[in-house]
Amino acid sequence: MAWRLHYQRPELSAPPHDPIVVVLGMHRSGTSAAVGILEDLGFSVPATLPPDGTGENKRGTREPVELTWLLRRVLKANASSWYRPPETGLRYLRGHVVERNHLIEQCKGSRCVLKDPRMLLMLDFWEDVSIKAMAVVRNPIDVSESLVRRGEPVTRRQCIDLWKVYNRELLAFAESHVCPIAFFDEPDFSSQVIRCVRELGCSKSTATSFFDERTVRSRTEDWRELVDDQEAVALYDDLTRFAVEPQPEDTAPVAIELEYGPSRPGQRGAVIASASEPRAERSHETSPVHRDPADSCSIRGHRSAGKAPEHTA
Repeated sequence: MAWRLHYQRPELSAPPHDPIVVVLGMHRSGTSAAVGILEDLGFSVPATLPPDGTGENKRGTREPVELTWLLRRVLKANASSWYRPPETGLRYLRGHVVERNHLIEQCKGSRCVLKDPRMLLMLDFWEDVSIKAMAVVRNPIDVSESLVRRGEPVTRRQCIDLWKVYNRELLAFAESHVCPIAFFDEPDFSSQVIRCVRELGCSKSTATSFFDERTVRSRTEDWRELVDDQEAVALYDDLTRFAVEPQPEDTAPVAIELEYGPSRPGQRGAVIASASEPRAERSHETSPVHRDPADSCSIRGHRSAGKAPEHTA
């Protein structure tokens, strides 16, 4: 008998905590470098960091061990993994929520940053958590080459397909939430990350030495001619609508207010970062995004309507 998944209100809500900066992005896209830059700006990664990195991540992944193992267990419980993403809404066990809440409790009283690319596959898992999201995007050719070099069990073609899965989730999120994006393909990556957190109203510091552009093994300028996938090209271009904008040094960062309240009648209340007035005045030259305010009040999964995730005791 086919499973019929229904959303159920979680029995365990997130504990009191300060807003958490979350860095979203596909594997091998530069999210580790972004977190390292944020650490230079005064943010901290809660829980336990893995040992110093090697190979493709010489400075480490900057992912809490507890978070990585939790997300792996969630995907495994749903017969999925990072390279076999779920095709339906996820079901979360009570133990998953307990572990998540324990991690969140460690963010109380500090400026925390979390990242694990798997978070893009389960954004609804964080819908009752106060987050301020930014993202990192890298072109699909360099991502696939990096994954293959790392020895992952995927082909280059599969890597590009995975790139599309993860970045479709990111695009759907960015279209309904405040989520400035830094592009790893550009030479001013550190500056972009700083502007992202400024846009989120989180930091005024500019002192960082974590990321060295010379350590980037590949920046394929002609990736559009090599990718042979127009859907991937169009998706990348769509994401550029949310690229963080240049910000003069004497311009104050955009203020962000945290709002509490139900998103729509019958839905749970959630905490989100909503744009202040100056952000609303900004526009993109192509394909402007028109956000429905009602859509900015919770973090929801975007995989398929009518298949929202289930929380199981």
